[in-house]
Amino acid sequence: MNRLLLVILVATAIMVLMTYVFGKLFRHIRWVKYIPGAMIIAISIYLFFMSRQPSQGFENLGQFIMVLIFFPAGVSAIIAAFIMDYIMYKKYNT
Repeated sequence: MNRLLLVILVATAIMVLMTYVFGKLFRHIRWVKYIPGAMIIAISIYLFFMSRQPSQGFENLGQFIMVLIFFPAGVSAIIAAFIMDYIMYKKYNT
């Protein structure tokens, strides 16, 4: 269980870092930093529905574990993008 939490935290840190880098690279295009989080959430929703379909072996379990890793990472990336927008809004409008 501890390893799974560590993997989730590492995936979350990678997604937040990607959001930060996209926010810095595309400073004037605000919506670009939302793309990684939205893509990961879309992939996790797809994997969730695929894990509900009948298959052979432990494929369903593997897909559900990927959902457990991807979904918190995507939500964290979206939250980080909102926080970055809020900080930039406060910085330029005060």
